Amino acid sequence: VNLQPTATDDEGPLGVQEEVQKFAKHLSTKKKWRDRQEAARRLGSFGNLAMAAVPELCSALTDPVEDVRDSATAALASVGILALTQLRGTLLRGGRDARYHAACALGKIGGPAVPHVCDLLFDEDEDVRYRAACVLADAGEDAAPAMLQLKKALKDPDIDVRSKSAEALGLIGGAAARSVAEELEDEDVEIRRTACWTLGVIGAPALPYLRKGLTHSCHDVRCYSACALGQIGRKAAPAASDLRDALGDADEELHQHVEEALLRIGDAALPHLRDGFSHDNSLVRLRSINVFAESNKSSRPRHRETIEAATMNEDARLVHHADWCLGDVPRARRRHSVRGMSRPMLRGFDWPISSAK
Repeated sequence: VNLQPTATDDEGPLGVQEEVQKFAKHLSTKKKWRDRQEAARRLGSFGNLAMAAVPELCSALTDPVEDVRDSATAALASVGILALTQLRGTLLRGGRDARYHAACALGKIGGPAVPHVCDLLFDEDEDVRYRAACVLADAGEDAAPAMLQLKKALKDPDIDVRSKSAEALGLIGGAAARSVAEELEDEDVEIRRTACWTLGVIGAPALPYLRKGLTHSCHDVRCYSACALGQIGRKAAPAASDLRDALGDADEELHQHVEEALLRIGDAALPHLRDGFSHDNSLVRLRSINVFAESNKSSRPRHRETIEAATMNEDARLVHHADWCLGDVPRARRRHSVRGMSRPMLRGFDWPISSAK
């Protein structure tokens, strides 16, 4: 025989609903903010049994004290799906602070909140659109059902909405990579930039699209793809050979982005740079040894031996460049071919910095 007190589904355990009503009243009647904060905390401890206090908790999102608003946000998140309807209403019609905290609560609820905010990405109010994107970003991979809407939001006129939508797509992961990569063909340069940044957030699953982007016919796609690979860092190692080959592009801006990406990849890029010493393209040969010299300064002895081997190359310009990296060429004898290169770090001396375009 179950001797524990029972209650109806609407009332919860005996006594809980009375407590809920009491603390809900405290939220609007207590003058001391610590009392209101404690009331919100106690309501949060009841979880979904505090459903009856959701209206009062939503009203507390406009409390003049931030600590009270934060506690009310946490309580609404603990109520969960039973608070979704009223949180959506607050997101639509509330003030700026209320919208912020409602978005935080919806983000903590996660996946179940996604269908309730997808359409808000296209609201006429840019703050509502931004908060909806924040909720989806907080949902992470659970926001996958909103992938199509987020992709459309990449074209939002507000840069904050675009950036947060891109972040949300990036956090969804590999499932969004193909969809985002399609935006690399958009006519708007800002859309292409945002798409590349999003692929960088996605990380390793986006590598095939970024590697292809390095040879894109559009200048900015090539540059942004290199930036995105640098953003990924060491996990972009499979693209090191593609980046090395991109050093042969005559575009100085692209070269700078590619060099930075290779440096961020680190040791995994060194074998490909070493192979670049014998590349068919002379620019690749010269720039490979330059990047090689700058990478991983803590490994100078190993680098020095490799660069000394390059002094035996048949390419006179490469030999001169290798000597320069080793500090064996007087500054007065520097050639024009190395003036535009970055500064090597092997010996700590400065090279002439490339002139601005």
